[in-house]
Amino acid sequence: MTLIVGVKCKEGIVVGADSITTFGSAIEQEVQNKIKLIEPRGRRCRWIESAN
Repeated sequence: MTLIVGVKCKEGIVVGADSITTFGSAIEQEVQNKIKLIEPRGRRCRWIESAN
């Protein structure tokens, strides 16, 4: 399954997609404590926002 996300940052919103099995761990490693889940949107997409 593919996970689609939107990341809100100073430059705007970046939308990306990755395998649901690898995306979560990649996000945690790359931007630890920098983003948070705003609202789960079922199994189709989840929106995340900069915590800063």
